[in-house]
Amino acid sequence: MNHFASVCRNGKPVKSVSDDNATSLPSADTSQNPVDTIHEYMFAVSNTKPPTHVGITIDGIRCSMIIDSGCSRNIIDEPTYKKLNVSLKKSSIRLFPYGSKTPLSVLGVFTGSLESQRKTTAAEIYVVKGSYGCLLGRSTAEDLNLIIINDTANAVNAENDYTSAYPNLWSGVGKLKDKKVKLNIDTSVPPVAQRFRSTPFHLRKQIEKQLAELQDADIIEDATGPTPWVSPIVAVPKPNDPQNVRICVDMRAANKAVIRERHLTPTMDEIITELNGSKVFSKLDLKSGYHQLELEPESRYITTFATHVGLKRYKRLNFGISSASEVFQNAIRQTLEGIPGVLNVSDDILVHAPDEASHNERLNTLFQRLQEQGLTLNTQKCQFNKTTISFFGLVFSAEGASPDSDKVDAIHQAARPQNAQEVRSLLGMASYSSRFIPNLATITAPLRSLMTKGVKFEWNQEHEAALKALKDSISKSAVSSYFDTAKRTILYVDASPVGLGAMLTQEGSTIIYASRSLTPTEQRYSQIEREALGIAWGVHRLHTYLFGRNFTVVTDHKPLIPIFGKPKIVPSARIANWMLKLQHYDMDVIHAPGKTNPADYISRHPCSDSASTPMPDVEAYINFVAHHAAPKTASLDDIRSETARDSALQATIEAYRSGKWENLKGSHRAMWNVRNEIAVTEDDIVLRDKRIVIPEALHKRIIDIAHESHPGIVRTKALLRSKVWFESLDSKVESLVKDCHVCQTVRDIRTPLEPLKMSQMPPGPWQNLSIDFCGPLPTGEYLMVLIDEFSRYPVVEVVGSVSARAVIPVLDKVLSVFGFPKVLKSDNGSPFNSSSFADYASHCGFQHRRITPHWPRANAQAEAFNKPLITAVRAAHLEGKNRKQQLYIYLRQYRATPHSSTRVSPFRLMFNREPVTRLPEVDVAHDNTSSMVNDEIAASHSNAIANDHVAKAKQKSYADKRLHTV
Repeated sequence: MNHFASVCRNGKPVKSVSDDNATSLPSADTSQNPVDTIHEYMFAVSNTKPPTHVGITIDGIRCSMIIDSGCSRNIIDEPTYKKLNVSLKKSSIRLFPYGSKTPLSVLGVFTGSLESQRKTTAAEIYVVKGSYGCLLGRSTAEDLNLIIINDTANAVNAENDYTSAYPNLWSGVGKLKDKKVKLNIDTSVPPVAQRFRSTPFHLRKQIEKQLAELQDADIIEDATGPTPWVSPIVAVPKPNDPQNVRICVDMRAANKAVIRERHLTPTMDEIITELNGSKVFSKLDLKSGYHQLELEPESRYITTFATHVGLKRYKRLNFGISSASEVFQNAIRQTLEGIPGVLNVSDDILVHAPDEASHNERLNTLFQRLQEQGLTLNTQKCQFNKTTISFFGLVFSAEGASPDSDKVDAIHQAARPQNAQEVRSLLGMASYSSRFIPNLATITAPLRSLMTKGVKFEWNQEHEAALKALKDSISKSAVSSYFDTAKRTILYVDASPVGLGAMLTQEGSTIIYASRSLTPTEQRYSQIEREALGIAWGVHRLHTYLFGRNFTVVTDHKPLIPIFGKPKIVPSARIANWMLKLQHYDMDVIHAPGKTNPADYISRHPCSDSASTPMPDVEAYINFVAHHAAPKTASLDDIRSETARDSALQATIEAYRSGKWENLKGSHRAMWNVRNEIAVTEDDIVLRDKRIVIPEALHKRIIDIAHESHPGIVRTKALLRSKVWFESLDSKVESLVKDCHVCQTVRDIRTPLEPLKMSQMPPGPWQNLSIDFCGPLPTGEYLMVLIDEFSRYPVVEVVGSVSARAVIPVLDKVLSVFGFPKVLKSDNGSPFNSSSFADYASHCGFQHRRITPHWPRANAQAEAFNKPLITAVRAAHLEGKNRKQQLYIYLRQYRATPHSSTRVSPFRLMFNREPVTRLPEVDVAHDNTSSMVNDEIAASHSNAIANDHVAKAKQKSYADKRLHTV
C-alpha cells in the first residue's frame, strides 16, 4: 500500500488523519539544518481512494504531483529533482514524519516556476531524499486555480475559466483594428542586399513549415518587384520546443535607414508608484507581440528577407526593426488608455487592484477592450488573480515591492579567494558598487592586507568574517536595485578556465549577478572561444532583461571586437554558431581591460552546481563538420594520423588549448594569422572556420585532385579555397601549375580587349541560355556547349556535325532533362539560320535570339567557356588520356568551383545544393538524419545578381583602362 505524506506546522496537523498507516521516510542529515528552525511534521494518508494526480510543469520539466489540500509545503523527491537544472539552498525548515523524532532528509529548497494547464506561479519547493513521489501543497494548488477551498464546507470547486467568456481572445495571432504602422525610412541611406548566413541544415523543413504558417497567418508575403533591401534570416529553435523554430531576420544593415521613434516606456519608479496599495494582480501576454500590428504597404519593402524558397517580406511589424519596441509600446498604451489599474510594458500587460472584486471588474473591462480591438493573448503565459507577482527582478504583493533574492545567488555561492590575485579581483568587483556600500574601506581592510607584498597568503577567521560582510553588502546593494527600461544597460561578461560570470548593470548599479561552471568539454576550448561562450551564455541567461532593447556587452578579450563588429570576418565554427543565435539581440560589443572587469571574480568562482551548456548543439556540429569533411581520397584516419605527425598542427593544437598563441609567431606565422578562426575537435582534427586544415604530408595529394583537369592557377585555387585550407596554399598551387608542362603548353595567350557593354543577369536559373560549338576535335566531332547565363552551369554534348539535323536531337535530349528556357542565344552559324531550327524553337516555345554578325563576344558566356574547355581537351591529348573521361572530370570540377562573378558554384546556383566531389567538404547529402548539420544554403538570386554586377563593373573598368593605355 502506498502512502502520501502531508505537512503540518509546529506539531499541529492541518486536518485530523489516522496515523495507523504512517511510514517513516529516510533520515536527514541534521547537520545541514540550523538549530533555530521551524519544525513541521509529516503524516501519512492512506490511499484507500485514488489520489488526485495532476501534470505540473516545474521550470520547463513536466512532473506528476499529488494535490494535497492538507499539505502546507510543495515537496518533490530525488529522481524528480535530478531532472531539473536548479540550484538548492539550505532549508530553515525541519520536516518530520508524524510521531517521529527523526527528521526527513531534506536536500534543500529552491524557488521554482510551477505551471498548470492555464496558470503559472512561483513557489518554494523542498527536495526530499528518496523516491516517494511529489506533493503539491494547498497554497500553491490554489494559486494555480486547481482547487478552491470553501472554509465552511471544505469543498473543492472548479476554477473560473476566462477562456469560455472571451473565446476570440485565445485563438490565432490577432491584428490591431484600424491601425497600420508607417516606418520612417531615411532614403539617403544606400540599400544593402545582404548575403546568406549559415543556416542549420536540419532546420530547413522546419523553416519551410514556419514560413507556411506565417504566410497562412497573414504575417508575411512573397516579395515582388524591386527588392533594394534584402536581409538574411536566423532560425532559432523555440524554447522547450526543439521541433519548431522561430525565424529571426537580421536587420542590422536595414536598421541604419530606420529612423527611431522615441515613445517612452514606463520606468520602474512609475510602476512601483502605480502598484502601491494593490493586493491582487494578473499578468497577460500578447500572443506573438509585434506581429499584431500591421505595416503600411509602402513600409514593407525594407523587411524583405531571403530564404531557400525565395524572397519574403513582412506584412506585420517584426522583431528585427529597431523602432519596433517604441512603436509597439505606444500602440498598446493607446489601446489600453482609460482602463484603471492597467498598464503595459511592451507585450506584457499588468492588471492590479486593491481587492479581488475591483480586480475582476478591471480584468473583464480589459478583456472586452482587447477583444473589440482584435488582439489575442497567449494563454500559456498569462497569470490570473495572484497575490504576488514577479516582474523585472521585483516581487509585487500587498506589502509592496520587494527584491528577488535569486539575483545574488552567484555572490552567495562563490567560494573564498585562494590567492592574492583573486582577492584583488574580488575587491575590483566590490569597488564597482562602492558608492552603494557604506564603510567599504573598513569592511575590506582585512582582505586588503592579504595583498601586501611579501606577506604570505594565510586565510583566517577575520578574513572569513570580512568576506561574509562584503558579500552581504554587495548583495544588499544589488537586491535594492531594480531594472529600469529607460536607463542604459551594460552587461559585463568574463570567462575563466573554470567558469563564466555575468553582471547586468545600469548607471553603476548592479541589477543581477550570474555565474556557472564550465563543462569538461568547454574547459578545453581556446580562450577566445570561452570568452565568446561567455557572451552567448550571458545574453541568453538574461534574455528577459535584454531582448527587445539596445544594450552594451563589455568583454576584456579584445580579439572578439572585430569578430562581432565586422560581418566579413569569419570566426571559428563554434563562435560562428553562437553568433547566429545572437543575431536577434540589439547589442554592441566593446572592450575594456581585464583589471576593470567586475565579472572576473564570479567567473573564477562559479556556482558549482549550475554547469550547463547554453548552446547544446555546438559540439555535435563541430564533430559533424570534421567527420563529414574528410576527402574521398584521404580518410579521416589519414588526416588524424598525419595531423599527429605534423609539427605545425601540433603546435597549433597546443596553442589553442593553452591560449599561448604567441608561440606560433615565429615558425608557424600562417597559423598565428588565422588563430581566431581555428577550432579543434575532440579527436584533434584542426578546422579553420568550416574547412579542414590539411596536414603537410597530404598537401600534394589534395592539390593533384583539384588540378587533375588542368583548370589553371586561378580556378585550382578557387576550388581548393572553397573546400580546404593549409599553409602556403596559393604558392604551392602556383608552383605546381607553373611546373606542369601540359598547362604551359596549352595556356591561352590573351588578345587585347575591346570596349565592353555588360548585359543584365537573368533573374533565375535556366531561363536564358547561350549555345555554341567547340572544335572540330581530332576525331572530326564537335562539342556542343550550352551555358545557363544565371548559374554559369555548362552542359557539353558531343555531336557528329554542326548541321541542324544533327544538333536538334542532341539539344532536345538536354532540354528534356532540364526543361525549356525562355531565351536561347546563339551566333549566326548554319544550324541556327535554318528553318528547321526556327520551327523547333517555335514548337518548344522559347525565343531564339541570334547575336550581331561578326561580334562573337556578344555570346560571351559560351565563348568564354570554350577557351578553358578546349584547353582541357588539348591537355588530355598531350597526356594521352581519354578525351571524354577528361571532359567529364573538367565539367565536374568547373561546376563545383565558385564562379569569379557570382562567387557561388554553378552547381549550387542551379540545384540549390553542393555536389559531392573528391575534395573535402561538409557532406550533408549523406546524413539527412543528423540534427546538428550546418551548411550554407544556396546564395539568393538577388545576391548572385549583385555579385555579378560588381564583377562586370570591375571587368569593364579594367578593360577601359587597358584601352586608354594602348
